[in-house]
Amino acid sequence: MDKFPWNKRYALGISEVDDQHLTLIYILNNLGDYVEKGHVESVRTVMVPMLTSYMGNHFAFEQKAMLEAGYDHLVGHIAAHQDFSDRAKTIIHGTADPLRMAKDLHLLVFRWFIEHLVAEDGRFGRWLAEHPDHKRDVFPAGTRILRTSAVRRTTQVVRRGQL
Repeated sequence: MDKFPWNKRYALGISEVDDQHLTLIYILNNLGDYVEKGHVESVRTVMVPMLTSYMGNHFAFEQKAMLEAGYDHLVGHIAAHQDFSDRAKTIIHGTADPLRMAKDLHLLVFRWFIEHLVAEDGRFGRWLAEHPDHKRDVFPAGTRILRTSAVRRTTQVVRRGQL
């Protein structure tokens, strides 16, 4: 399966959020690999926990940033996050066939990346660019989120196109 590459046009210009989005590409590409190779148990034991952790951490971080910035579309954004979480949980827990679950989860993450991250998160990035005072308040210069070494390695690998 072809790898989904990182493209600078996906960047919001907020390094913390962009790095988290690189993690989603890592998840997407690994889901695709596991599906293609038939390693569906690895989807359940490795990728599902990674995706679940990603959703909790990233959504909370992004929503807090939007709230602090006074972002106009916060309520709709929270609803979209909840809808994605609900759909992922339905696939994970409601699909008896492991291969079907893996394929459906891969498709859900791919569509989420295109429909939400590129469009909706991109809208937030553009809004912040139009409201630079809000960006300084929410993301002071030098502010970095606490990240694990695994996330740092993932973002480096994805940026180099090795994934």
